[in-house]
Amino acid sequence: MARADRQRSIMEEQTRVARVVAREYSNVGFYTKLATPESVEKLDLARWKIEDMPHAFAHHPHLSAGASFILWINEGGLVGLEGFTNHGEWPRDEAAFRVAV
Repeated sequence: MARADRQRSIMEEQTRVARVVAREYSNVGFYTKLATPESVEKLDLARWKIEDMPHAFAHHPHLSAGASFILWINEGGLVGLEGFTNHGEWPRDEAAFRVAV
């Protein structure tokens, strides 16, 4: 997403004010449920389809194929962050991830 894109600034503001409601781990990743205040500006619903959800790839020394992350949006607001390995089990040392967007 381009830096000058208005949607980017809305998403950045939502990430600043979002709070974690719950996080569930599996053997291969996690799902974090997020909540954003009703007062924050919403993203353009017509623009965000599932195939357009922001995603990223991450390298980790214990994952030969790395991991992927998806930021989920519903009704113009951030509702979840999902992370999963591309092969293997989720590593214990999450601080070793290096994200490439």
